[in-house]
Amino acid sequence: MHIHCKCGALKKAREVFEQLPVRDVVSWSALIAGYIVNGLGHEALQCFIQMQDSGVLPDMVTYVSVLKGCGMVGCLEIGARIEADVRKRGGLFQEDVVLGTAMVDMYAKCGAMEKARKVFEQLPVWGTVSCTALMAGYAQLGKANVVLDLFTKMKKQGIAPNLISFLILLSACSHAGLVKDGEKLFNEMCVVYDLTPSLEHYTCMIDLFGRAGDFDKMKALLDKMPSCDHIPLYLSILGACSKWRNVKFGLWAFKQVIGLDGNCAAAYMYMESIYTGSWNANGCL
Repeated sequence: MHIHCKCGALKKAREVFEQLPVRDVVSWSALIAGYIVNGLGHEALQCFIQMQDSGVLPDMVTYVSVLKGCGMVGCLEIGARIEADVRKRGGLFQEDVVLGTAMVDMYAKCGAMEKARKVFEQLPVWGTVSCTALMAGYAQLGKANVVLDLFTKMKKQGIAPNLISFLILLSACSHAGLVKDGEKLFNEMCVVYDLTPSLEHYTCMIDLFGRAGDFDKMKALLDKMPSCDHIPLYLSILGACSKWRNVKFGLWAFKQVIGLDGNCAAAYMYMESIYTGSWNANGCL
């Protein structure tokens, strides 16, 4: 089962599972985890329900996988039921950091931030994963100031952020228009923590500058970047050019996208918007 799950052959894994003479919590948990690893959240939750119907009692390992599935598909109901079951069985999140972190992540992804924060506060130790999960939840709700405040507390606790932490922070700054904060964080990531930005981090910064209409900083960052074949980055530039009616820069970004994917519909839509906006504003291109 484990081999088939690792290879993405879930159908074969299920066939092996069905042939087992005894299906205990270990085999059920292995199958559920297999679905989760392969991004099949709905299937994992269905498997969990079948496990319960068969009378097999889940353990903490099972719960961690199922909570990941709940976060994937936004199933708050099963996630809340697991919390109730854990507490009923005497389990305390103060004693199981992995389970507690999974619970924080589930509630955050489902947008239940009050519950996520409550579980988070009960954790015996705050780690990079739990802090990042909570920040992601608030970022999803557009609460950039809360995200930045959590990051400050995280550093005071001596918890080192990772690349995902900074991706969430930069994205939050971008959507809130916090240019100075975003620049400071990007520099901190590179200099203080010696983390190498991914294309996603660069895209967040391009989006941040684009929303503010600062094409000079956008160009300067592009010059520092390694060669790029990341379509979302160029689409972000096109979005900024559409907003600020920058035809020349927009045409350059459009050519980059088309060079990577000639059938990218979003690029054509942005370019039409750029030309239309420029014509309506100036009467000519």
